[in-house]
Amino acid sequence: MLNKTVSWPQWVPILSWITGWVNVAGWVALVATNSLLSSQLIAGVVSAVYPDFEWQRWQQFLIYVGITLGAFVINAFMNSVLPLIYRGAFTWSIGGFVLVSITVLACASPDYNSA
Repeated sequence: MLNKTVSWPQWVPILSWITGWVNVAGWVALVATNSLLSSQLIAGVVSAVYPDFEWQRWQQFLIYVGITLGAFVINAFMNSVLPLIYRGAFTWSIGGFVLVSITVLACASPDYNSA
């Protein structure tokens, strides 16, 4: 087994501990950011569709908690579904890229200058 370290042997335990906790903090921040962004997106879409609807903070918080719990349930108890979700997200992303590319090219075609 190949074992390479990037620090002196006496520093390896503390540096690996710090690295682990920085990784945990990063994942916590990533999950919180994703849930907050998603809840704000849902609130924005609802506000655009129903302009008279007035959002309360607790409503957006419930959406935030629902998204977070949904992500936890899928990751903790439904691992067999993850490849389908990944495949769907990949297809959605590539489809969006193709759609945006076609739209940009179609909108630019009347003003296209040949060499």
